[in-house]
Amino acid sequence: MFNVSRREYEDGICLIAALAKVSYGFTPPAGLPNGVYVYDPADGTHTSIDGTLVSRDLDYLSTGTSFTPRALNSAKFSPRWTGITCGDTVLASLDYASALVQLEGQCDGVTKLPKKNYYSVYGDAMAFICVYKKNTICNVGTATSGGTDMLFALAQLDNKCSATLQSEKSPNHVDGYNRVSNSIVFGFTTSTSSAC
Repeated sequence: MFNVSRREYEDGICLIAALAKVSYGFTPPAGLPNGVYVYDPADGTHTSIDGTLVSRDLDYLSTGTSFTPRALNSAKFSPRWTGITCGDTVLASLDYASALVQLEGQCDGVTKLPKKNYYSVYGDAMAFICVYKKNTICNVGTATSGGTDMLFALAQLDNKCSATLQSEKSPNHVDGYNRVSNSIVFGFTTSTSSAC
């Protein structure tokens, strides 16, 4: 066991609470139909892309944060300052591609996105965009365009994370995320996993 003073223990609890308040991690509500949604970490709400309230996180209602007790950041893929992080879940090709196509509409290259998380659910897959700085502009781009464009970031992610599947000629994908800048992350995982 560790010997810590009451003061050190209380300081640790305060640190955990402070970190929890900046957690952007979320899990989509169960049973969502295919579509595009927005998670607002400021109030724990999930809305459809047209602004209709879909759900509010129960953890947020009880604590005022999106924090869940199982980890400092409940996300399967917590944001890191490194670029690409791969998971270990295989996503079906059709669900992955359909979720990605639905999400592309959020990256018009003009709209300044607020600090919210955008996600698209299709079947068993979820594509997501985590926005950590307000007024971030997202471009769809192309898989070969470079920079911080969505399709390029996801192509890099897919090349790294799904290399084994690709060598086996599988059309499926392995989940993961790509933090392309301090303000935006792109990724994909299962529709029942946590993100951002």
